[in-house]
Amino acid sequence: MRRLFLSVVLLFCLLYMYAQPSVTANDSIPKYYNTFGLGTNMGWNPPWSDEQLADLAAGNPAEGIDGIGVNCMRPALFEFFLENWGYDIRVSAFEHYKSLGMRDHVAFIGYPAEWHRDSSYYCDDRQSNVFKNLYEPIWDEGKNGTAVNDDNYYAVYLSKMVPLYKDYIKFWEIWNEPDFDHGGNAWKPRGLDGNWWENDPPACEQALSAPFYNYIRMLRISYEVIKSIDPDAMICTGGLGYTSFLDAIMRNTDNPDAGNVSVDYPLKGGAYFDVLSYHAYPHLEGMRTWNNEIFDFVYDRHSDKAVELMIDKKRDFEQILFDYGYDGFEYPQKFFINTECNIPRKGFNDNIGSDEAQRNFNIKALVAAQKEGLLQYHIYNLAEETNPVYQHAEFNFMGLYKKIRESEPYAHSYTQGGVAYKTTIAFLKDHYFDYQNNSFIDTIPEIDGGLFRDGNGKEVMVLWAKTHQDLIENPKFRFKIPEDFYKEDLVYHKWDFALTGRDYKINSPSIELTGSPIFITKKERPNSNIDLEEALIFTANPNPFKNILNIEFANPYKAGLAIKIFSSAGNLVFKDEKTNASEMQIDLAHLGTGVYYVQVISEGKSYIKKVVKF
Repeated sequence: MRRLFLSVVLLFCLLYMYAQPSVTANDSIPKYYNTFGLGTNMGWNPPWSDEQLADLAAGNPAEGIDGIGVNCMRPALFEFFLENWGYDIRVSAFEHYKSLGMRDHVAFIGYPAEWHRDSSYYCDDRQSNVFKNLYEPIWDEGKNGTAVNDDNYYAVYLSKMVPLYKDYIKFWEIWNEPDFDHGGNAWKPRGLDGNWWENDPPACEQALSAPFYNYIRMLRISYEVIKSIDPDAMICTGGLGYTSFLDAIMRNTDNPDAGNVSVDYPLKGGAYFDVLSYHAYPHLEGMRTWNNEIFDFVYDRHSDKAVELMIDKKRDFEQILFDYGYDGFEYPQKFFINTECNIPRKGFNDNIGSDEAQRNFNIKALVAAQKEGLLQYHIYNLAEETNPVYQHAEFNFMGLYKKIRESEPYAHSYTQGGVAYKTTIAFLKDHYFDYQNNSFIDTIPEIDGGLFRDGNGKEVMVLWAKTHQDLIENPKFRFKIPEDFYKEDLVYHKWDFALTGRDYKINSPSIELTGSPIFITKKERPNSNIDLEEALIFTANPNPFKNILNIEFANPYKAGLAIKIFSSAGNLVFKDEKTNASEMQIDLAHLGTGVYYVQVISEGKSYIKKVVKF
């Protein structure tokens, strides 16, 4: 009898361990205490595994891989993939991410297996993309031996997935770009025919290819099921691009009857997400304005304008939330993350595009996002692609690395933008923006930047002269460093510090700034795995050299050495591995003249020397 009683109790606990939440985002939003998330999208780059891509993203010192240094990523966990390969198929990959020091990932989710997909054709030319049975009850009081209703396929997918990955994922992003506009109406202001402010987005004009209210339904199911498993999880919109789509979420419920409020559908969409995730590609979003006087466009293509557009977009979304009461007074104020952003390093169709503009933007965007209070920023993309399906060719020239698809791991070369991103992370990882002491920067209109501190009070100042002219990245402004910050041991570092390791002494309390940001610190190095002149682990001779470069190691390293040589542009031109080595000769006759950097990685530390080929 006692055994039967215990069995009943255990069954009851299993059925109701994930209970329907009694609160919504109208009542409270979880606290977030971690430092800023410096992230990246992973992309699809066969034959590289996700673990190898993570090595490139975060760095894997144990394997001698000196990556970018990100502390979070944005992977995907689609139902069609998990249903085919098993729900635990990615657990080992996420464990690997954790071993590299990453945490609080964003996962974008959805995308049903074909047997769980809505078979309806709301558009003549394509099938619905959403789950079948979304409007079945979410909960069934354990009738089928599970907490959720087994007939609600989306709820079941979440209930099977979230327990496996909740310790790795903080932000659950519902779909990717659900407002992708197929009809050309999302951008229209009120008053124009078809605009989404006064018309709910039609099924055939947005990514779901299904009635718009299905998206709010997915937010509601996600909120209830994920929060029942992990109350501290953050439910996010799916990388929105249009404020009109957000307005439609905020003014409607998930009621399939025109989003109306009813007993079964009492709350509008704002009740079912904690975080507004958005995407920004500034080169497509306002770097030109029409001028009637000249009857042509006036262009404003420079890195500070791109950053301004990225932040303005966030503020436009925020204003919509405030308009619906999510201002911290009527309802809790929501957090923000940016999960896709970049500008290209090549220009097409009169859009901005250069190595200099991209690397400047990559630094400035990370600074601006943190100043603006975003929780995370994920650059698009880890590596460049060559994808003919892209509507805009410049999307093939956004990446921290040049194309790696169809190359063998770990054959990779940084872009200049990747070096700049890596440098920024080396200085700002685990730092907080110092709101209290940043006013001296904000009061000078010719400059921008920020003052950052880590938990020990160590300071990093990032500064640049604002760009303000079309296609010009080199303004100049002489900045006087505040007396309470200026010290005799100050040095500054350029965008390529992650590759060169160089610093430059500041000899006076004023310094000339350009459009390329600099990092001002005390003489000591930032928190990174770069260790340069302090340890004479190897010599590279002769220097300058003509064809043959001799590398001599101070001690034979039985644990093994990884040797890499990079061009001044960040391209990997040589790599090798040695065990128990004391010296080696490298024939570099095939390389052109110029500056190169020799990197030796040993026991998880990186040592770099500059050499010159004549």
